[in-house]
Amino acid sequence: MKIVYRTTIMFALSIITTICFGQEDKIAKHQEKVAIAKQKVEAAEKLISSADSIVSAGESMVSEAENELK
Repeated sequence: MKIVYRTTIMFALSIITTICFGQEDKIAKHQEKVAIAKQKVEAAEKLISSADSIVSAGESMVSEAENELK
């Protein structure tokens, strides 16, 4: 009976170990995706900042043109 219990315990431990290592792989892949997403967000923020600058420049040009028309 002791052999059956030991075998069962060893089998259960091997399953738990397999599940844990599988989760680590999933976590690593998720962390990679998060890092890529952060890079994309930073790039988008830079583009938005550039677009804001362009819009501000355009608004000032429109304002100057309106002043010249008056």
